[in-house]
Amino acid sequence: MPKKRHAKRSLRPVFYIFCEGEKTEPYYLEHYIRRHCAGFRSVQVNRIKLDDIVKIPKTNRTDPNSLVGLAIKQKSKSPSPDKDQYWCAYDREAENVVHESIHIKAFNAASENGIEVAFSNVCFEVWLLLHKQDGCAPYVSCDDLLKRSALTRYFPGYTKGCRREFESGDIANARMRAVKMNARTCNVKVQELPTKIDPCRLVNLNPYTNFYRLLDAIDVFLECQR
Repeated sequence: MPKKRHAKRSLRPVFYIFCEGEKTEPYYLEHYIRRHCAGFRSVQVNRIKLDDIVKIPKTNRTDPNSLVGLAIKQKSKSPSPDKDQYWCAYDREAENVVHESIHIKAFNAASENGIEVAFSNVCFEVWLLLHKQDGCAPYVSCDDLLKRSALTRYFPGYTKGCRREFESGDIANARMRAVKMNARTCNVKVQELPTKIDPCRLVNLNPYTNFYRLLDAIDVFLECQR
């Protein structure tokens, strides 16, 4: 008797996040996923590990072009690239660190290859500051922000790469504050804030962060996997 053929099990989609920072952004995202999406684990009842569908590969790339290139390479190897999601998270940094032309090239490459970008200007700490206060002044570098802002008053002993927990309420406030801040920086009403902004303009918006879009995408992705 011929053996019965079993239908191939459909592959679950994977959410990839490529971070410029080796610790700060990955630690934040790992904490967010494990604490604020904890319900996912109970729903799945050990059928699948969360780490198997949300992956934050280790990278040592500080050039946004290289980071986007890693995401594109990963996507090219995927058996289901149309189902998977690919995000890169990186900062503007100071002009003397990364020239705006490099950022523009990275934005364009990401757009052409279906890679989403969580972008902060001037640094990721702008997003963290929004957890505690409305709006932000423009800063020329991360060092400038750490010296002149209230970040270290809100988070005593803060240094890049430290593990720190953030309350759900603070994250929700940061989401709302980021939208208002971005609208003010773009000189538009909140309801008129575009999702996509021309790279030549985006790279010079300061202060700016759309990191909340990455968190929103994670929420929707996990909800679809329940």
